[in-house]
Amino acid sequence: MTPMDKAALAAAIKTVPAFSALDERVLADLAAACNVRECRAGQRIFAEGAEADAFFLILSGQVKVFRVSPKGDEQILHLYGPGKTFAEAAFWAGGHYPAAAEAVSDCALLAVPRRAVEAALAKDPALAAGMLLGMSRKLQEFADLIDDLSLKDVPARLAGVLLAEADAAGAFTFELSQTKRQLAARIAAAPETLSRALKTLADQGLIEVDGPRIALLDVPALQELYQSR
Repeated sequence: MTPMDKAALAAAIKTVPAFSALDERVLADLAAACNVRECRAGQRIFAEGAEADAFFLILSGQVKVFRVSPKGDEQILHLYGPGKTFAEAAFWAGGHYPAAAEAVSDCALLAVPRRAVEAALAKDPALAAGMLLGMSRKLQEFADLIDDLSLKDVPARLAGVLLAEADAAGAFTFELSQTKRQLAARIAAAPETLSRALKTLADQGLIEVDGPRIALLDVPALQELYQSR
């Protein structure tokens, strides 16, 4: 690893809220103890129940975190892209991953191992405050997910995901970052139920659908739909 590579990794790690206040020396040591993992599309990153000995920062590509029901149905819990972290909750708890993770596209991940974080904590105890902040944000993500799945109907859940996709794309017209089958799993709906929900939103003049291309025609109405159900 060249000095430039180390600097780039340190800069990437500094974007993680828990590590943003680390001094340069501790940050450099942490970066040196991490490793970049290249994953192909469809490759399993970790299995449900595996020891949570690392968490991950996505440098490029996309990752899904999911669970599979006893019947074999997949429920996508989260879909993450570049700059996002995942698996912190299980990592901080020191237990096992409660879900599996898989690369949706070819991706590069920065794996942050437990021994590296423990060493950083020994050098900079103030890191614990940042870790608590990171945990609280992840817990809020899970609380929002539970609310969506238990309290909102499929069109409302779909509206929320489409708004999030537009935000990630930086435009109100975009191509879906996942297949429609994956999108259905993300909102806990059967593919045919997703098709009906897309048609409902299109018939109401809220969106326009052209294959994987989605145009949000009435953002305020979509926001109201998502927030009111």
